[in-house]
Amino acid sequence: MISGTGSPFDGYPRTSYSSLQGRKHQGDILREAARLAAAGQLVPRLDPRHLTLTNVGEAYRAIKERSAQGKLVVDIESADQAPGS
Repeated sequence: MISGTGSPFDGYPRTSYSSLQGRKHQGDILREAARLAAAGQLVPRLDPRHLTLTNVGEAYRAIKERSAQGKLVVDIESADQAPGS
C-alpha cells in the first residue's frame, strides 16, 4: 500500500490479482444462487412470526436475543393499523 502520495485513494489497499480472482468466484456464486432461485430451489428462511410496527419491539428483542429462526419481516402495511397512520 502506498500512502502520502496525494492520491484520493491514499490509505486504501491496492487491488491485487488474488482479489480479482475472489471477485470472479463471488460472481460465480451469485450466478449459481440466481439459477437456484429461478428454479425455486433457493428459498429464504423466514421467522414464522407476523411482526408489525405495533409489535416491532418483539422483532428487536428477537434480534438482540438471537432467537429469530431466519430473517425477520416487519409488515409496515398491516391490516391492524389505521389507514393513513
